[in-house]
Amino acid sequence: MPISKQYEAHTILKSLLPERTRSWLRDRRDKAERGLILFDRVTNWNVLRRLRPYRPEFGRRRGACIDRLYIEEFLNSHKDCIRGRVAEFESDDYTRKFGEGRIEASEILDVNEQNTRRTLTLDLMQPATVPEASFDCVICTQTLLFIRDYRTALESLWKMLKPGGILLATVPGICPVVRGNLIAGAGEDYWRFTSSSARRIFAEVFADGNVAVHTYGNVLSAVAFLHGLVQAELSREELEFHDPPYELIIGIAATKAPVDEEHEAQRPLAATEDLEEPNPGAWEQMKYRVPKPVRHWLNLRREVVERKMIHVDRVTQWSVLRRVHPYRQRFGERRGECIDRYYIEKFLEKNQQLIHGRVAEFLDNGYTIRFGRDRVTESDVIDIDENNQQRTVTLDLAQTDSAPESLFDTILCTQTLLLIFDFPSAIRTLHKMLKPGGVVLTTVPGICRRLPHDMLDGGDADWWRFTGRSAELTFSEAFGAENVSIQTFGNVLTTTAFLHGLVQEELTAEELAFKDPDFELVIGIKATKAST
Repeated sequence: MPISKQYEAHTILKSLLPERTRSWLRDRRDKAERGLILFDRVTNWNVLRRLRPYRPEFGRRRGACIDRLYIEEFLNSHKDCIRGRVAEFESDDYTRKFGEGRIEASEILDVNEQNTRRTLTLDLMQPATVPEASFDCVICTQTLLFIRDYRTALESLWKMLKPGGILLATVPGICPVVRGNLIAGAGEDYWRFTSSSARRIFAEVFADGNVAVHTYGNVLSAVAFLHGLVQAELSREELEFHDPPYELIIGIAATKAPVDEEHEAQRPLAATEDLEEPNPGAWEQMKYRVPKPVRHWLNLRREVVERKMIHVDRVTQWSVLRRVHPYRQRFGERRGECIDRYYIEKFLEKNQQLIHGRVAEFLDNGYTIRFGRDRVTESDVIDIDENNQQRTVTLDLAQTDSAPESLFDTILCTQTLLLIFDFPSAIRTLHKMLKPGGVVLTTVPGICRRLPHDMLDGGDADWWRFTGRSAELTFSEAFGAENVSIQTFGNVLTTTAFLHGLVQEELTAEELAFKDPDFELVIGIKATKAST
């Protein structure tokens, strides 16, 4: 019998078994497979120089997943808030583990009918059906990423809480696409967050003073998580070190404000600054007072010198990457060509015939000249920064009403939307500025660390990471689904290298070219404005 037919028959037979039997068999299999960690423990990280992750499904069949350690660390730090009537999504495992002795009643929330443990059917996308002021605490771990409209979901969660009640939520920062059995009927994998975007979207519902955000992870635990390594394969010191730019897990504690003195709020929330990236020092602050063109010129001179060092600083043994700090800072741009730029340029090269007529690009027109060549009749540079001497159009992408209409044949918008909190408005602005039949070529990051302060000119505007599905969703709302195409780039090897600041010169052509749809390092979007 062909393998495909064998798999189909196996799936049919499995579906005939009662859910309890299937669950019992899964538990037995998991216990057997977890015992194999004694023979399958990764100690030499050279084995991680591979195009596919070392283990599938985040290694959950070999041991406790790394992200779960951080989720539990966050919940443990707020365990005194888990009391009274508590609701948790999918199961009540965390409620029982951290709320012991303080729980009066417990509910398991789920929209999935196959979840036999659920006690309350609930769809966060339907606020009108959500019970009002019913819970003292709601635990919502790794759920918002699967919800298409996370703002509506947050409004539903706020509505569910009693005055003074608390929401304990976690969301992913650095994470591959979640698929298959891991979704368990939750929907599709849409969103990735940064601590900045998480704080702001929760504050819009709960008010800024009622939200505390914590981040967990470092480059070593992030790489281990991407490869499916488990907690047992890392030391306690490696797991417990937290490096703010590497946000593997983001924990949010949000309190619903009490309406009067009778409804006392949960205990004061922990300070939000404990785990944040430190503010730039005096030297960094002085650097930003130097005119941007001068800084750019100085940086170019320094990079010429530093890039020559790649010949003596080339990484060949990946064992050196077992470290809690990245091998190089700033994505390795001072040693060679950044890995994400390889994919951005491949995307533009593939679509270069669309770059024609009047073309707009953000910050400078380097890609316009490189890929548009003699097809470009007029080149514009869009920027909101008045100090950018190349700028020809002053524009805030989030202000759609003030944008020019039907002006450009092509717009190049690479790695820009992550810096705009209201990115749906920015996409509508891009649509408005295109002529009918015009095209916008956009790239956004998928798996990426937080941008350093000096790459943001001292600001703190690094808001978003995307999946291919969320990129498709948001562009389709403005352009129409039939006018949007998505292409993803990257694999676990290039993602690991990118997080550590390795550069293109340190990888082979085959390693760079291989695409794994679960590891979306860069997402390219081609969107066409419908002809009228």
